[in-house]
Formats: sequence, structure tokens, C-alpha cells
Amino acid sequence: MTDLGRLYTIKTNVPLLQTFEADIPVDQMTADAIEAVKADAKKVLPWVVAGGAVVVSLSVIAAAALFVRKKW
Repeated sequence: MTDLGRLYTIKTNVPLLQTFEADIPVDQMTADAIEAVKADAKKVLPWVVAGGAVVVSLSVIAAAALFVRKKW
């Protein structure tokens, strides 16, 4: 099992005392890797947005507190 959850068949031709040749499905493996990364990004995106909202909220609260403190 690979990290992508998919097994790939790699055809080889290895004659004795000659050059090793392999037919590796690089294009398909790359496309599958991109799809896996996109799926992971879609799972993480709501957490990133929520984290950004928390940071912005805390920044606004801190700025408001400093502004109110200076007014007094």
C-alpha cells in the first residue's frame, strides 16, 4: 500500500547482462498525487479559515482594548 492508498503495477523487462528497463506510470502517479493533495487541502481549509477568523477577532479585540484604554 502506498501513501496514496493505491498500488501501481510496474512492468519491467530485465534481460540478463543488459540494461534494466521499467515502464513506470509517472503521469498517472502524479495525477493521483495531485488529487490526494487537493482532497487533503479541502479537509483542512475550514480549519484554516476558522483559525484566521480567530486571529482577526483577537486582533480587533486587542486594538479596541488599547483604544479604549488610551481614551480614559
